[in-house]
This record gives sequence, C-alpha cells and structure tokens, in this order.
Amino acid sequence: MLWSIFLPLVLFGNRGVSLKVPCGKRTEGVEYWPWHVTVFRENADSESPACGGTLLNEKYVITAAHCLYDLAGNRIENWFLKISYGVGATKRIVSVDRVYHPNNFDVDKFESDIAVLKMNTSVQFDQHIAPVCFYKLWNFKPAGNLTIPVLISSTNNVSTVEWTAIYYISCYSVNRHIFDSSYIYNICMGNMLDTYKFQINRGSGILINKDDSWHLVGVLLYTVGPNEVDPTYGGGIEVVPFADWVVRILNGMMISVSEQECNRYKEIEVPPESRTFHPTITLQNKVSSSKNPVCYGTLISERFILTAAICSKLTTKICMQHHFMIVSTYTNFQFHFHPHDTNRQGLALVALNENARNMRYFIHCLWNEDTSMEFLMDLRHEMKSLANVRVKYQPGSAVDVTVDGDNNSLPAMIFTKPGDALSFQRMGENVKYVVGLINKQQGMDESFPIQVINVINYLQWIESTVWPNIKPY
Repeated sequence: MLWSIFLPLVLFGNRGVSLKVPCGKRTEGVEYWPWHVTVFRENADSESPACGGTLLNEKYVITAAHCLYDLAGNRIENWFLKISYGVGATKRIVSVDRVYHPNNFDVDKFESDIAVLKMNTSVQFDQHIAPVCFYKLWNFKPAGNLTIPVLISSTNNVSTVEWTAIYYISCYSVNRHIFDSSYIYNICMGNMLDTYKFQINRGSGILINKDDSWHLVGVLLYTVGPNEVDPTYGGGIEVVPFADWVVRILNGMMISVSEQECNRYKEIEVPPESRTFHPTITLQNKVSSSKNPVCYGTLISERFILTAAICSKLTTKICMQHHFMIVSTYTNFQFHFHPHDTNRQGLALVALNENARNMRYFIHCLWNEDTSMEFLMDLRHEMKSLANVRVKYQPGSAVDVTVDGDNNSLPAMIFTKPGDALSFQRMGENVKYVVGLINKQQGMDESFPIQVINVINYLQWIESTVWPNIKPY
C-alpha cells in the first residue's frame, strides 16, 4: 500500500549535491521533470522499447527490472544499456556500470520488479537536472493523487498523468484480470475499461507532492489505455518495502558477490611469496612449455581461471605449478565467453572439471571499486620476473600499462603473454586483486603489450558465471 504520513529515513536525493539543487524541486511552468531519465538499449529495435527511470542521486537510477529485458524475455547486457537525462543543450547519454536487483527476479512475473542502475559517469546537477526525494514511509493510509511522467514507449515522449490510487483489493482484482496473477506491494491508479489496450510503458517514477517537494513512492510497471499513446490506468510497485536495500546501495554498503567470495579467500592461509619461485598458471598446447606457454591464467575461485579469450584456440592443457617440482595438470576443462564477444577478443573464463589443487597458492580476488589508482608491480612467472610495471586504472577507461626503469622490449617480450594479470596487494592482506588482463594477440610485434582488458567491465558476467547461486547483500 501507499502511505501519506512520512517518517524521514535517509534523504539520499541530495547526497553529494550542492544546496542550490535540493531534491524534488521542479521549476514552476516547465514541462520536463528534472529527475526523469530514459533507459534504453543501444541500437534498440521494436523488441526493446525504451523505459522511464528516476535519478536518485548523482550516480544511481531506479527503474523497473523488466526494462533490462527485451520483449522476448532475454536479458539485455549492461554493455548495451544507456541512460539519457536532461533536455536540450543539457541532454547527456551515459552507460550503465552495474545493475542491482533486490531478489531473484523472474521476468515472467512482477514480483520485486525494481532495479537500481549505477551509471559510469556522475551527473552534474543544475537547475535543469536534479534528484527526486525519497523517504521511508509509515502509517497505513492510502495516498490520494499520484503523478507519473510516463515515457510512452511507442513515441519516446513523456506524458505526465495524475491518477487517483485505488485500494489494494481492487488492485489485486485488476491484476488478476489482466495477468491471471498479482504481486505484493502493488499500486494501481486511474480508470480502466475492458476494451482498453495493454501498453508497454514502464520504469517511470510514481510521485507525490509533499511540502512543495516531489517524492518517489513507486515505479510504474505497465499502463492501459484506449490506444497506444493515451494511458488512463497504470500499475506499479511500491519502493518503500525496498528502501533499506536502496539506501545500502547508495551508501556503498552493498557487498557484491565477488567481494563476498574475496572475504572468504582472505581467510585462507596463503603462503608468503617466495623470492625464488612464483606460483604460475600456464595454458599450453602440445609444443609449448611452462617457460614459453600459449597464455597465462589467474585462479579466481575453486574451479574458474581468468584468462584472455584469444587463448582458447590453442590451449590443450592447463598447468598449475606452485613449486619447482610440483605441478598439477588439467586436460578436462571448458572455456566460457561473454555472449557478445563473438570475435573472442575479450576476457574468458576456464571452468575446470574439479576443484583446483593447492588453491591457496594461486587464488586471487577481483577488483570492483570505481576509484582511480596507480601502482607499480612485478610480473612474475616461476623463476622469471619483469620489474617496475606501472599500471594506471581509471573507471570506464582502458587500463594503461608502461614499464619503468631500465627494462626494454626484450624482457617484456619474453615475460608476458595474453592472460597475464595486472594485480596489486593491499597493505595487511594476503590476497591480490586483479585489475586487468594483458590481451596481446599472437603474431603482433614483440614490443611490450599495451592492449589490456579492464576486468571490472566484465564483473557482473563473471559473477553470474562463477557464482550463479550467490547474490549481493
């Protein structure tokens, strides 16, 4: 249900925003809504209609989870999701960095049909672009009028409607009539006739005006009307039951799947690094060796190895050597590729048919923070080492790699192969974090490879492949 009496929890609409741009304020007389955004697929077609969405703060947007799927029920990868905000000269288009769901979402239902999207670039707020207000609500009184800037999917125009909320029992009955099922935390509003048509208008914020500020109370999931462009009735879902989850995301308190697993790996007794021999994973074929392998790999879980996709064509065995005389060899494994990497130029995962032996010598964590950094590292393989490799990491950009000091192209050529991990170790921790993978292609010139894969760009695909049954919390 919706409620009309407010208990402030966290006003995250103005988090990190100048006081000149308070949340929920709309310039009188303008037609646009400062927090309304459009969520769409790059190069979209009729099977992937655009959706509305709402700015929560400078980095996050809330929308319907169904907006992340096409009409056939296929998940749209983050790579292809775009967010448009602003109007006229202030209009901007940004990419989606991460997607959060409160529960296991079923595309065939409306349960928990909410998603929070993290943009790869922060919004610069001004008099035209501002966040909505959001409070935790209480007291079980139905609200009255609700306002929705509905994005009409057939035209991509915004049509603002004001509807009266109907009671839960009636809402439940209408949903049963339309879909043969209903869902919890539902909101229904407006007027509907049996002759009206179902419209794919979704994702926009459901708003109420309180104390001259606009507050988000729900997310629109569908509309109904006499034609494709005139909605007269809508159904949505409340955001209040998900408020604590949303606040944790915005405050950086959501622990991702890879972070959870990394915390577990930190409990493993990892042996201190030896000065004479470095544990190494090599991908080999019949004519290669550990000293001159096809590629290198990095263990990121009990059974999965991270490497470059171009390594898949030549690899026939995987060797994990943690001591001069001790090596584990695997010939039964399977490569996994990102579904959109048809040319095999990106990152790959190799699934072993059994848990890796002597895991504690090889395990690494995945870097997942969106903060820029620079570090020096040594590339080490067994008894070889290339010192003073400088790595510059910036979110959303390619990882930059150079070699400092007296190193020249000859040792770089000898010591590096595709799949080589660029990693660092935090003070006081025993596990290294992988930031990028070298992706030098076979047959290129023998200068130091500068083509690097940014691992964080693949993070959600990695998490869903390696740990499919674990969810962020």
